[in-house]
Amino acid sequence: MPRAALVLLLHACALLAADGPAPVEVRTTDELRAAVAKALPGSTIRLAPGVYDNLVVDGTLQGRPDAPIVIEGLDPKNPPVVDCAKKRHEGLHFKSCSWLVVRHIVVKNAADNGVYVADPARYERRDDREARDTGQSASHHILLEHLTVLDTGAGGNHDAFKVTFSDYVTVRNCHAEGWGGSAIDVYGARYVLIEKNRWIGKPGFKHTMGINIKGYATDALLRGNYFEHAAQDQTINIGGPHDRGPGAYECRRVEVCGNVFVGGGAPCAWLGADGGRFHRNTVVHPGKWFLRIGYRMEYEGGAFEHNLLVFDSRKMKSPPTSILENLNPKAVLEKFRVRGNAWWDVQNAEFRPTGLPVAEEAGVYGVDPQLTALQGPGIRKGSDDARLKDVGAEAYAGPAYETWHPGPP
Repeated sequence: MPRAALVLLLHACALLAADGPAPVEVRTTDELRAAVAKALPGSTIRLAPGVYDNLVVDGTLQGRPDAPIVIEGLDPKNPPVVDCAKKRHEGLHFKSCSWLVVRHIVVKNAADNGVYVADPARYERRDDREARDTGQSASHHILLEHLTVLDTGAGGNHDAFKVTFSDYVTVRNCHAEGWGGSAIDVYGARYVLIEKNRWIGKPGFKHTMGINIKGYATDALLRGNYFEHAAQDQTINIGGPHDRGPGAYECRRVEVCGNVFVGGGAPCAWLGADGGRFHRNTVVHPGKWFLRIGYRMEYEGGAFEHNLLVFDSRKMKSPPTSILENLNPKAVLEKFRVRGNAWWDVQNAEFRPTGLPVAEEAGVYGVDPQLTALQGPGIRKGSDDARLKDVGAEAYAGPAYETWHPGPP
């Protein structure tokens, strides 16, 4: 099958099969679990408004490219609520499922993870490179859209969304508020698209990170998202801290573009990654740093370019770039690119960034972008200065996911 066709099939998951089983409407947790147990390729299960207990599915949902299985709220304007307040564990957990669409559902009060997609068998083989990197995951072609996840584990490694050793997963138009670990933890997954979501920090929750990509994950595209106070440390974490020898990068080929970041410790960090491009994002008042790089592994490539940064340098760390301990400085100086960013210090028009891993090429300094707001996904540049034309989230115009990386042969 042609490479591009594989990813196009993922987007076909949003379409219902013309000749599938009749939709099933459920109103209780027992009815939901019974419908899931009987689901066939092309089945659609619709949850009526109301409150449901958690749902754990172990391999029983196997759709087809032409007949995905759909689990959805019956009324998108009044979505069903999966409330974990009584049992306090995962809200929706899909193990080794395929060709699955889940949408228009609210999950709240999960103690562990809100929505969890995983291939447990592949996770158990995570340290066997051949087993890990070859063959398709049993968890693949999953579309999560229009889900709301609230109040997931106030502290610790408890994530609103977790995607573990799964292939071809899309998270789109979702909303999360309040988590302990990450808004999304992507561990060992391949071909992941995270787009047009809202990730909002909430008082009383730790919010260690926003999106955490690690565990030998490959080929992830994060675009068009809005982050608001989404991380104490780094909002986007590319890579991880494990030292497993030369060339054992925690992730490869990650692109972060067209997003808006408000607050948080730092918009992005590279930790043991092969590449990773952070470009054409809008960053408003980061709390500590502009970027972070390093940690006990080899480092290869990476770029921080064409971003719009609006900040108050008096409130940030000095220097406002964090180069972590045990980094190989030569690798950073040779491989990393800082290029074409626009820097606007609201208190000092003469500001120039210091402590960057390499000298910046073609940076833009001292040009007020005249932002239309300092918070909210509608942040735009009010200035028509030509020097700002190619910076910030508004400047991102593609490529389409299908052409960005269409997947394996």
